[in-house]
Amino acid sequence: MLRDEIERRRAAIYRDYLEIVCPYIVQLEVMDSEYPIEVFNEIRAITTHLARLETDLDDSSVEYNLNGAESHIKRAILDCYKYLCVSYREKYDTFSSLYKNVDLSFVDNGDFLVKLLSYNKDISKLVREVKVVELANSKDARLYDLYEKAFQLSDEMGSFIDDSLEKCNLIKMRTQRRVTKDRVIAVVGLIIGIVGVLITLIGR
Repeated sequence: MLRDEIERRRAAIYRDYLEIVCPYIVQLEVMDSEYPIEVFNEIRAITTHLARLETDLDDSSVEYNLNGAESHIKRAILDCYKYLCVSYREKYDTFSSLYKNVDLSFVDNGDFLVKLLSYNKDISKLVREVKVVELANSKDARLYDLYEKAFQLSDEMGSFIDDSLEKCNLIKMRTQRRVTKDRVIAVVGLIIGIVGVLITLIGR
C-alpha cells in the first residue's frame, strides 16, 4: 500500500477522534458525570491498531490494522450516539417529572408542547427501529445511520427544552401561585365554615 494512502487514512482516523469522538465524550461527561467505558475500550483498540502500523509494515498487516482502526473509530462514534440518546431520554424524563403538574400548553400558545411531544414520538420510533435492527444483527450497516439520526433528533430536542426553560419556569411559578391562592381560599373557607358551625352551636 502506498505511504500516501496510509497517511490519508490514518489522518482521517485522528480527525474523527479529535472532531467527533472527543466533543461527544465531553458532552457525555457534562450530562452524566462519567466516562463511558465502552467508548474507552474502542479508543484503546484504535490506539493498538495505530501503534502496530508503526511496527509492522507488511502490506497485509498495514491493511488489517488500518481497517481495524477505522472500524473501531466508527464503533466509538456509534457508542457515543447510543449513550447520548440515553442521556437525552433521561433529560426528557426528568423534565417531564419536574413539570408534570404544570399546564405547558400555555407556553408559546401550545406550540411548545406540540413540538416537544412530536420530538418524543419521532425519537421513540427511531429508537424502536434501531433496537429491532440491532437485535437481528449487531453489525448491520444501517445501525450507524439510524443511531446518528436518533442522536441528532435527541440533541435538537435537548436544545429545544433548554431554550424554553425560562418560559416553562414562568408558567410553573404562575401555577404554583394559583395553587397556593386556591389553598388559602379553601383554608379560609373551611375556617369560616367551622366558625359558622360553632356560632350556631353556641347560639343554641
